[in-house]
Amino acid sequence: MAEPSPQPYATASDYAVRNQVDLSGAAADQVTVLLEDASALIRSKLPAGYSPDPAIARSLAVTMVQRRLTNPGGRRSVQMGGYGASFDQDGGLYVTDAEVEDLLAGYTGDGAGDAYTVELTDDAYPACPTPYSRAGRDYRADRYGRWC
Repeated sequence: MAEPSPQPYATASDYAVRNQVDLSGAAADQVTVLLEDASALIRSKLPAGYSPDPAIARSLAVTMVQRRLTNPGGRRSVQMGGYGASFDQDGGLYVTDAEVEDLLAGYTGDGAGDAYTVELTDDAYPACPTPYSRAGRDYRADRYGRWC
């Protein structure tokens, strides 16, 4: 049996209140589907198992849908005779780098991307026979000329 789809981060009523629009019928259905799509895109940008702040995720989902509905064709500018208009949005559903940073604001990491040191050994060059003293003196060169 398939796992149920996760709930979207925002609802059509969240969209309607934030954008001061009255949604009903097909418009409400379209916004609901777009919010589900936006939520899926947001989840695709998050590390596995991480849940972003619900208020930030809700705000970004609404922003993404508003961006999509404002400029559905993805136009950057329109020119008709002497009239021209420019849009600062690309249209479509997408998550910007700045929005991803906002989503990950509380992420502390699970160790997967943290820096760490790996000690490598090579059988051709065995470890120093006598390590240096704790006082930092008595260094010795091993048989390969390395200082230990």
